[in-house]
Amino acid sequence: MRTKIGNYKLTYLNREKKDWRRKVLTEFGLLANIWISGFYIPFHLFDGQDYASFISLGCALILSLLCCFGLYRLQGSPVRQLYWLENIPVLIIEFSAGVPIFYLLIGVMTGDFSAAILFFLAAIYALPFIFDYVLPSQPEVPKFFGTLETDDNSPSSGSRCMTKEELKESWNRCWSGIGAAGDGVSLKNDLVTAWNEPQRKYHTLQHLHECLSIFEEFQHLAEHPHEVELAIWFHDAVYDIKGKNNEQKSAEWARAVLHEAGVSKERITRIYDLIMATEHSVMDELDTSDKRLLVDIDLAILGSSPKRFAEYDKQVRAEYSYVPGFLYRRKRKQILQSFLKRNPIYQTPDLKLRFELQARRNLSC
Repeated sequence: MRTKIGNYKLTYLNREKKDWRRKVLTEFGLLANIWISGFYIPFHLFDGQDYASFISLGCALILSLLCCFGLYRLQGSPVRQLYWLENIPVLIIEFSAGVPIFYLLIGVMTGDFSAAILFFLAAIYALPFIFDYVLPSQPEVPKFFGTLETDDNSPSSGSRCMTKEELKESWNRCWSGIGAAGDGVSLKNDLVTAWNEPQRKYHTLQHLHECLSIFEEFQHLAEHPHEVELAIWFHDAVYDIKGKNNEQKSAEWARAVLHEAGVSKERITRIYDLIMATEHSVMDELDTSDKRLLVDIDLAILGSSPKRFAEYDKQVRAEYSYVPGFLYRRKRKQILQSFLKRNPIYQTPDLKLRFELQARRNLSC
C-alpha cells in the first residue's frame, strides 16, 4: 500500500528502511521539547496569557514521566506494551506532539519568532507519530488456507505444505500413540477451527503445517515422539493476541481432553510441560530432549529462507496491527535481539546444524 505526500512516496517497507531518520527525529525532538519547555516556558508562565506554554509544559512533564516509567524510552531501548492501559499512553504522546505544532503556528502569526524557532525543534518529533497514525501501518496479510511458498534453493527454506491426508495421518498417529480412547476426530476439528481464527495471521494452520513437517523430518530425535507431535497440535491452540497466558490455556485444554480420553497421568503431565515450554521464557527449564526439540521446531521459522522470514515478519506485524508502529518496532527489535543473543539459538544439534546460521543472518538484517 502506497501513499504520496507531495513528492514523497511512503510505503511500509520504505518506512522501515528510513527508521534511522525516524529515530533521530523522534529522539532529538523529544529532548528538545522537554528541555525547551523546562527553560523557555517558565519565563512566560506568570504573564496570565501564555496558556499554550502552560499546556506544552504539562505535556513535556508527561513525556518525562513516560520516559522514567518506561512507557517511552530513548536511544532505541524497548518500549513496553501496556495492555492494561490500552492506547492511553499513545494518545498522550499524540497530544503532546500536536501542542508544539499549534504553538509554532501561534508564534509565527504573532511575530514571536524566537518561540516559533524553538518550538519548531520540538514539533519535529511529531512527524513519526503522523506517519504512524495518519498513514497505513502495513499491508494486509492474507490468511493461510493450504499453500506454502518456499525457496527450494535454500537449505533452510522452512518446510513444505502438508496435504489434508498427511495432516489426518499425523493426528491419528499421535492420538492413538498416546493411548487415547476413540479417534479424536471431533477434537481435531475443534483444533483446526481454533488455528483458523480470524485474529491469527502467523499462528495459523501454516505454522502448524510447518512445525509438523519439520517434526516429521526430525521425529527420530524424540524420546516420546507421539507426545511431541500432539504437543505441536496444541501449542498455539489458544491464541488471544492481547493475552499473556496462551500457552497455559492451550496446555490446560490439552490436559482436560486427554484426561477425558483416558490418557495416563504421566503422559498428560509430559505433554502439558511440553506445551508450556513453548513460552520461550526460560531456556534453563528445557530439561528434557523432547522439550528442546519442540522449542527448536517452534523457532525454526527464524532459520527459514529470507523470503519466508520476510513473510513471517509481516504476518506477526499484522497480528499486532492495533499496536502503534513506533511501539511495535521497538518491542519487536527487543524480542528478535533476545533470540540473537542466545548462544546457540537451537538446543538440538541436528536443528542447530540446519537452522542456526540462517537464523543469525535473518535476525541480523
